[in-house]
Amino acid sequence: MRAIHGAGPTILLAIAALLGGCAGSYRDGSLSIRLEYGVPGDNVAVARGLSSVTARPSYALDPSNRILIRVLAPHISPPMEAWFDRSAGRGEISGVPPGSRIAVEVDEYDTALTLLGRGWAHGVTLSPGENRTVTISMHDKGTIVRVCGAPPVAGAGTPGDSGDGGLATDARLGQPLAVEVGPDDSIYISSAQYDRVRVIDRYGYISHYAGNGPSGALVEGAPADASPIGPVYDLDMGPAGDLYLITLDQQILRIDRTAGTISIRYDAQKGIFNPAAKPDIAVVSDNAIYYTNTME
Repeated sequence: MRAIHGAGPTILLAIAALLGGCAGSYRDGSLSIRLEYGVPGDNVAVARGLSSVTARPSYALDPSNRILIRVLAPHISPPMEAWFDRSAGRGEISGVPPGSRIAVEVDEYDTALTLLGRGWAHGVTLSPGENRTVTISMHDKGTIVRVCGAPPVAGAGTPGDSGDGGLATDARLGQPLAVEVGPDDSIYISSAQYDRVRVIDRYGYISHYAGNGPSGALVEGAPADASPIGPVYDLDMGPAGDLYLITLDQQILRIDRTAGTISIRYDAQKGIFNPAAKPDIAVVSDNAIYYTNTME
């Protein structure tokens, strides 16, 4: 366990996990949450200067600060939340069932409930009877944090097309040209080099979402994850939560949020674009879609 960096005392928040029976009947395990501030690393940069190492938080770690802990996982519904005062230095949430894919999110607020800092951990697994400590790196506002894509090598991105089913921070993306956030906090990313779109769920795991090879003949109503959409240059979210995309062939497609099937919304000017530029799309509704073909 590394030391806490920055002003203020270490705060250790214990989360008790219970399984089966009545709430509080017996303790199956626990998660102790240790918060770290000003932690250097490759996935952190201060937005103002794009530094590769964070400094101490710009806000004081005042004893009156409020700490909000949120525990969520596919088997935890709804997510569990609890508030703690920094001055207490310790707190406990009961009734968290053990399991895998657990994510822990932490927000720190002042007395006026203004957000001061944020941190999270993905990929936590808790077995019945296990007691473990999870370290949360806290980041000040104005900090850029890597949420997907394998760590850079020698200052450059890590090439490749792998990682589906695992944590997004271990995945290799291949020209992630566009990103969009869904209504359920999922993140959609175009891996344009490998002709597909991928999705990161709320728990930090990445999976294949759309695309199956270079640009080809598309079929109305076909599954998006098996359609040859080719490279996707831009993404936008419609008002109903459906994902819209514009491809290398300047085809505009809608992916139904529930069925995962494609609807071809525009297919009249294939290939009419400037290859040195990137087309963009903006969706108002299914009947009002704006786009640039990068030529006229």
